[in-house]
Amino acid sequence: MRRHLALIFLFVPFYAFTQEPASCDNLYIDLDGDLSVGAPDLLLLLTAFGVDFDVDGDSIPDCNDDCVGAYDACGVCNGPGPTVLSIDTILFTYDSVYVAESDEWLVTVLDSDTLLHFICDSLGCTEPAADNYDPYLIIGGDCIYDDFTCGSPILYDGYSYPTVSIGDQCWFAENLRTTRYSNGADIAFTGSNCFPMSQLWQNTYSQARTLYGEYGEMMGAPCTPCSETSPVINACDPLQSLPEYGRLYNWYAVTDSRGLCPSGWVVPNNAQWNELGEFVSDQGSQVGQALKSQSGWADYVNSDGVAADGNGEDQFGFGALPGGVRGENGNFSGAGSNGQWWSRSPFGFFAYRYRITSG
Repeated sequence: MRRHLALIFLFVPFYAFTQEPASCDNLYIDLDGDLSVGAPDLLLLLTAFGVDFDVDGDSIPDCNDDCVGAYDACGVCNGPGPTVLSIDTILFTYDSVYVAESDEWLVTVLDSDTLLHFICDSLGCTEPAADNYDPYLIIGGDCIYDDFTCGSPILYDGYSYPTVSIGDQCWFAENLRTTRYSNGADIAFTGSNCFPMSQLWQNTYSQARTLYGEYGEMMGAPCTPCSETSPVINACDPLQSLPEYGRLYNWYAVTDSRGLCPSGWVVPNNAQWNELGEFVSDQGSQVGQALKSQSGWADYVNSDGVAADGNGEDQFGFGALPGGVRGENGNFSGAGSNGQWWSRSPFGFFAYRYRITSG
């Protein structure tokens, strides 16, 4: 069965490991998201000792486990189950009397009762041709069609995403840019890193979204440092970064039970990222070079000290772009020279991400 996978650009208020596509235990330990490994990363790593990395005891390593815990009746990992009341049946009790003078029966409703049941918290669709069509809805969610063919666009939150088939997988060919979950709930915006303290990015420990360069200002000066090396746009301008890179989401948004992706799609886990890398490698291609877009990447200095082209070959239509990250400290960095994407696989109380760089 073909898997549907969405590209989720990341930023890091939650400590994260970086992983090469080859295996679960080949880790670059950049825990604080500053694109370098140093003493702070070592101190953070020490806190991980004693963590059981198969915390749900299902014999599947958490780095490859679709759900660390259990799926509820709605198919949500560690979700609350059905929570929305829906009308099941309306019962009426009638009485009638025959009126001989008019030769007719008069019917009266004596009583009524409504039977309710709980359903999953997800919107149906108002399009009659869709598989999840609900004729009682006024405002619907995303439509599901069984006859979807990978390569066809997917409409989600008002934007049409191209899709691409790579091996046995189907991927978004652009990064996600939605502002809401699949059930229609808004994803909290935490762009500004300005005072008061409640708005500081460092204090965000719940689901959040932002745009690269969306830092806010105080007294005419930016509240958050933003660096970029893009050869095609000013990535620190959110009006330019949105159409180029999509939005950035934190780990809490990625793992929220309401679902960041359209119905039928998921944020890839480690096993799915590895499958992509192995397929590309089996075609005789260097994975990063084959997946990178053919433009938008900054030049870099190679091991011989010579300037080299940072662009890729985009052999499979994946179109990976260097959208950078927002680090735990709220700073924006890396746009133009590296792209990073979430895996939904946790590593104890850390998380994985996958990175492609110019070099």
